[in-house]
Amino acid sequence: DALRSPAKLGRADVVFTRGVLHTFTDSAGRFALAAAVADLLPVRGLWLDVSGSADTPNDPPDAADRGWPRLTLVEVAVAVETYFEVVAVRRTAYGTTPGLTDFAAFASAFRRRGR
Repeated sequence: DALRSPAKLGRADVVFTRGVLHTFTDSAGRFALAAAVADLLPVRGLWLDVSGSADTPNDPPDAADRGWPRLTLVEVAVAVETYFEVVAVRRTAYGTTPGLTDFAAFASAFRRRGR
């Protein structure tokens, strides 16, 4: 758990998360995750992330109320920009299971800023 026991994780050159950033329902949680990931990486280390997109076509209007994991691109950028530069963001499908994981997602690459 990067937020509770980051020392147990050690250092890495690359961190990959899928479905973690989008589980935080508020900006403070997303910012805390970005800070924790930054602490695991050296300067110029990479964070690769896949998060659900809030602009998923055909989502019901109450998708957020249902707790469906969706972020806007602005929410992603605000969460990471203090510690990371955005290298790339691509639209993709989160998964391939119809009606369960086939929602739109952002596949992102972030590079750790200098300290």
